[in-house]
Amino acid sequence: MNIPSNQTTGHRSEISLDGVWAFRHGAETDWRDIIVPMPWQAQFADLRQTSGKATYRRGFDRPAGPGAVYLRFGAVSYFATVRVNGQDIGSHEGGYLPFKYLIPAELLHDTNILEVDCLLPDGNPSTTPDFPFAEIPHGKQSWYGPIGGIWQSVQLILRAPCHLQHCAITAGVDGTVTVRLTVPTAALGAAVQITVWGPDGQKTATARQNIAATDQVMIVQVADPALWSNDLERLA
Repeated sequence: MNIPSNQTTGHRSEISLDGVWAFRHGAETDWRDIIVPMPWQAQFADLRQTSGKATYRRGFDRPAGPGAVYLRFGAVSYFATVRVNGQDIGSHEGGYLPFKYLIPAELLHDTNILEVDCLLPDGNPSTTPDFPFAEIPHGKQSWYGPIGGIWQSVQLILRAPCHLQHCAITAGVDGTVTVRLTVPTAALGAAVQITVWGPDGQKTATARQNIAATDQVMIVQVADPALWSNDLERLA
């Protein structure tokens, strides 16, 4: 789903970076216009069957308001390196999954340059030895030719200073639910409530704490947990 520029969703604002970017492939020195999201092979007749490395580039303004600024990519094929104002902020391998990076506050200016290097392996061990072709997942689209570049939407996301960065939930057969939360320092002292809902839609357990560390662990105890099994005969 594409969200229009500056539309607020919950406690964050998303700005679409879809549209016209600058692009060059391989040893090209001149930039040309490309549409994001869309594979480069679908836009340029001279690059229809090409693999290799390409670079995407565009500018963006610093989002208005306080908070953490993230870049989110729907998918880039196949190996992406992301730079803001000439500094690497992260790399991602895999052409089908979304990924995002926090832009360090010290890197942001009023106007900024975003660059994405995309490497689509060509299957030749001498040119892309770090990415054996047989180990790269491919779907049936590979029958129709290579698919490379930024082929899903890109957003700039402004999140509230107090926000959840990561949550991992582990449930034990004894009813112990362990919730591991990762938050920025701006969230220290904030209250968090964890609620466990049963299959009938009723609350079965709840816990509430104030965040004391950027990596917080919370424990919720569920009485008489309803365990599941893949043993169909036992469930019948």
